[in-house]
Amino acid sequence: MATTITAGNATNGAAISSDSTGILELKSGTGSGTTAMTVSTGQNVGIGTTSPSVSGLEISRATGVSPTPVELRLTTTTNDSGWSTTNPWGRLSFYSADASVGGAKVHASIQTTAQSSAGGNSNLDFFVTDTANGTLFRTLSFQGAGTNTTQTLFYSGGGTNTMTLTTNGDLALGTTTPTTDSISFVRGSGKNAILELAGNGNPPNNAGAGTCFSLLQATDNNAYIYNRANAPMVFGTNNTERARIGASGGLAIVNGLAVGTSTIFTSSIFFASAVLSAGAGSFPLRWNSSTGIVTYDTSSRFVKENIEDSPYGLAEVMQLQPRKYFRVDDQKFEIGFVADEIQPILPEFVPIIQKSTFTKNEEDIEAIAGGVNYEKLTAVLVKAIQELKAELDATKAEVAALKGAAQ
Repeated sequence: MATTITAGNATNGAAISSDSTGILELKSGTGSGTTAMTVSTGQNVGIGTTSPSVSGLEISRATGVSPTPVELRLTTTTNDSGWSTTNPWGRLSFYSADASVGGAKVHASIQTTAQSSAGGNSNLDFFVTDTANGTLFRTLSFQGAGTNTTQTLFYSGGGTNTMTLTTNGDLALGTTTPTTDSISFVRGSGKNAILELAGNGNPPNNAGAGTCFSLLQATDNNAYIYNRANAPMVFGTNNTERARIGASGGLAIVNGLAVGTSTIFTSSIFFASAVLSAGAGSFPLRWNSSTGIVTYDTSSRFVKENIEDSPYGLAEVMQLQPRKYFRVDDQKFEIGFVADEIQPILPEFVPIIQKSTFTKNEEDIEAIAGGVNYEKLTAVLVKAIQELKAELDATKAEVAALKGAAQ
């Protein structure tokens, strides 16, 4: 039971009944009425329930299958053109009466403020107490920005807008004006703009250490991309690695390289003529088909040992077969040698390579003649000329001797 106050009607006046339970009920309706509000002995208040179960205020009602929401409404009856755009017209505050630390005060509040002096629409703002000086500062704001659009603004201490998110998904950090269809990050004059991603439980450390990934727009107007960890930076497409930069700075590209053009070249290296300069150079480049390493070729005695005379000369030159042929890879005619024909005669001048280099079929692992070292063939040609010269000198000597004997 409870002490009850039942509202009256046209026939009966208000009725009051009491008992010793310490519970107060307010009833409405006809007859014995329906309990509209209950105040328990613990000072818990229930609206629509006779047994409020929370410490404070509980509102209870049946919402139905097509629900009518349970609603707590703060209403202003102001109808004027002089609305304040700085002072809220509605506020829900969270107050602590504990005076032991910093004194009794409001710890947080939710406020609504008119967007303009004409009223019409309002912003919804969230505030918390600054622990340093005990004043409230705004941390989050929802603001209408047009038909079916809103902006969500985040604030730091002192009321400075630090981040803005629009309904369209545009995000701005450090500015209130996001760029359309983008994420904008703006820092003040003399400050670096740094975006960092940290994983594996390793937080960044002032953008100079740690194990994070950093995008940096520096005060020197240079843009930097860093992997702060002592590990490679990997680049990929289609969920597959395509290139990486090693921790020590080496660059590896999986498939193709193009310089001076936006065209993608697969399984080849391309240099546009505009990025190349004419010149004799100093050393030829050599590609090692076994290791894949490209080096420059030097003939210095400091890289040679066990030096002896060449075993090849005129006899081998006489076996060579200069050819004219059509190259299917470059689609043009050439004059030269066929590596397969040179290999039995001068094997040192024919690099061996896997057949898959030409067929692009990884199953073709047969080792075949891959090319001809034309530059080093000059040593054999010189030896052949020297042998011819020796033969010529011997012939001249014989002719001279015959002439002398005939006189």
